[in-house]
Amino acid sequence: MRPLFFLRPFLSIALLSLWTAPLVPGQTPPSATQVSATHNTDVSSFIGTGSGYDAWTGSTRRTVTDFSVPGAVSSHGLVAKRTYSSSSGWNWNYSWFIQGRPAVTSVYAPKVYLPGGGIATFQTGTKERLFSTGNSISEFGTYDLYLEDGSIVHFNRFSEYDEMNLRWIDTNTPEYVLDPYGRKTLLEYENFSGGHPAYDIRLKRWPDPRKVDMT
Repeated sequence: MRPLFFLRPFLSIALLSLWTAPLVPGQTPPSATQVSATHNTDVSSFIGTGSGYDAWTGSTRRTVTDFSVPGAVSSHGLVAKRTYSSSSGWNWNYSWFIQGRPAVTSVYAPKVYLPGGGIATFQTGTKERLFSTGNSISEFGTYDLYLEDGSIVHFNRFSEYDEMNLRWIDTNTPEYVLDPYGRKTLLEYENFSGGHPAYDIRLKRWPDPRKVDMT
């Protein structure tokens, strides 16, 4: 039997080879905002050590519940909570956001931001889906964002043409959330600055389906 000190150099070389192994040709490392297996597959990449981090993207995440009302009918509950992600900062639990034109080139390919800090890409193998109504030159349209748990977030789209810069500008506002059992939570907004009614708004109330209010 060879002594342990004789095997150490070979073990070190093997570990170094594993550590420095290059990516598969054509493969790129995940970004911090990429939605990972934590949300989109049946195998979770979330590590619960400490406040928690995502082993796939490398981003850390922490969720804080500010207050909640017991006895809510909706499976989402009457809860106000924030999630911190090292990739995007703090986000509220009802802060789904669809970024439209001119930041994206087409009304059919918007960018969708999720409350947990990730960005939905709708690639093969993911569970989120996005369906739209209205065409690229219509003033009004809708989006339905299907979430991994079967819930649906319904957005109203308002579009206007910028004559000076020759481009369309989209504003997408979440109107309600349907939980997996079809129970609707309305999202009500207020204008906080007296500016454009489609842009300068913030969430004001989200009553439970049995009419219990969260303001």
